[in-house]
Amino acid sequence: MDRRGTPAEPAEVAEISLSHSDTTIYARNAAAEVLGDGLRKWRSALSELSAERIPCPGYRPEEWAGTLARALDFLDRFGPQAEALGWTAVRLFGVHRVGGIVRVDTCGALVLPSAGAVRAITATEVAFDCLTYREKPGQPQGVPIWDFAR
Repeated sequence: MDRRGTPAEPAEVAEISLSHSDTTIYARNAAAEVLGDGLRKWRSALSELSAERIPCPGYRPEEWAGTLARALDFLDRFGPQAEALGWTAVRLFGVHRVGGIVRVDTCGALVLPSAGAVRAITATEVAFDCLTYREKPGQPQGVPIWDFAR
């Protein structure tokens, strides 16, 4: 109501056209929020894993501890940015639900031992020292490595 007691005119809603990548990021962020997926959960779940206990098939004993350390370092350095860009637990820490990291087509960006330290991230890529993880349309999805370990 306005000052004179007459109903106010409804405001117009602005329609904003989003690019495909913006729409994808928005959808991922919305899904992550609903699923409770995000930096706090990632850090908590990774912290529960032991560097001495290999969580899934495919790692050699000396590889898992380094992979876990790099994943935790990633959260310290890029975690808030990754969350803001719409990355999810499966996209970062996913492994095949039966084959672990042996099935690399389902692996997330941070679970392979050969990756090295992260240099930069975008909404669809994680750049390491010598290689870049790129998300591919239709890529099979795994489960977060901490869910495999249970």
